[in-house]
Amino acid sequence: MSPTALQSSYRAPAAPSAASDQSENNPLRHVAFKIALGLIFLRFGMFHFLLLKLTHVNFHLIPLLGLPVMLGVALSGGLRRTFRGHPALYWSLYALWLMAAVPFSTWRGGSLTTVVGFTLVEYPMMFILGGLASNWRECRSVLHAIAWGAVVSVLAGFLMRGGREGARMALELGTMANANDYAAHLLLVLPFVLWVGLRSRWLRVPALGVFALGCYMILMTASRGAGIALLACLLFLLVRAPGRWRAAVIITVPVALLLLLTVVPSSVWTRLRALRMDTAGATEAVESMMLRQRTLQRGVAETLRHPFLGVGPAQFQNVAGQAEKLWLVPHNTYVEISSECGIPALIAYLAGIVSTFLLFHSTYNQCRRRDDCNDIRNAALCVMLGMVGYCVASTFLSLAYTFYMPALGGFAVALALAARREIGERETLSAASGATAGGRPWAAAKPAAVFSIGPVAPRKQR
Repeated sequence: MSPTALQSSYRAPAAPSAASDQSENNPLRHVAFKIALGLIFLRFGMFHFLLLKLTHVNFHLIPLLGLPVMLGVALSGGLRRTFRGHPALYWSLYALWLMAAVPFSTWRGGSLTTVVGFTLVEYPMMFILGGLASNWRECRSVLHAIAWGAVVSVLAGFLMRGGREGARMALELGTMANANDYAAHLLLVLPFVLWVGLRSRWLRVPALGVFALGCYMILMTASRGAGIALLACLLFLLVRAPGRWRAAVIITVPVALLLLLTVVPSSVWTRLRALRMDTAGATEAVESMMLRQRTLQRGVAETLRHPFLGVGPAQFQNVAGQAEKLWLVPHNTYVEISSECGIPALIAYLAGIVSTFLLFHSTYNQCRRRDDCNDIRNAALCVMLGMVGYCVASTFLSLAYTFYMPALGGFAVALALAARREIGERETLSAASGATAGGRPWAAAKPAAVFSIGPVAPRKQR
């Protein structure tokens, strides 16, 4: 199948029906959406871990907010809205295959704990992002919630970084305690801050400052996988971004590199360059690479031995440890899935990523041809940029059971529906304005004046 044909199969879902319009006005959905914004901020900002670290008290914020939000999703038709796009189908198949692998696991109890956690905590984020946001204004709120979460993640990096990994920067918070995982998290969420900086004149300087600081912190983690992911992000921008973006990348990247050479310690650069076994002065990095190669080979071997259901979710470490005293995770998300859950699970996971990316790309293409839709275009581009960085970094990490990709799969469906509706409303408004201005729809007013902040009609003051 050609790339054009493949992309066409992931175009935006059909326009909302009358029934979905009624569910959009459901007051329960509005309440659930407001609570969901807080939950999205918590998950993408790791704020609940930060509270736990500062207060030593577990407030159980995730279930406290998650239960009413999921109730609102179910009662307001959010499940049906999420399944209007292909990503929801593939991520659901992935979750179902994890469940199917549990009875055949080498340790059912350990696999059951992992799968229950994924099913009840991680997977529902797809419905929260995909089933509650129903228009562009609400999608903007989701983007802002994730961006604020990114700000918290960056600032927490200064306050909570630990010394367990030497000069490497990491968060001593929950799942981000590992420097490599922290770098992957920043790669995903920082583009949302970039979108805020591009959209708002008042927030442009602080947002771009946080974005630059976050990129610096990614380098300070000394994660070689994150370094390769940064290069992949730059390549993606040079290939797919608008002309102004490409010019900005070409101008700013050399200047930023010269600045970073003066502020980033030499030990970090030495580790980042340690991509070969004979790299001088990087003993720890070379030993890490050798262990990763051994675990990768072991992961491929276990995939070939158990191609259908794997050794069991989260059980690779136990199997490899018992076989050759190699008590390590695969350090490759895709091999982790294939070895622990089987090749069908890997196919569903990859299909979920590809369908999510293509749906964002379809939205990007729809808005790219319109000068009045730069805000939506930039949003789709920034989310794709985060996906590129995260997915490339996942090649060197074990992130098989996290919420990030299913959540973005749900958001891809919501954004596609919202963009289609917003484009139609803007066309109608432009045509009406053009008719008053002598029949020239695109000459009636400057797009920025009409479309930059939403509808022209004044909003009711609260």
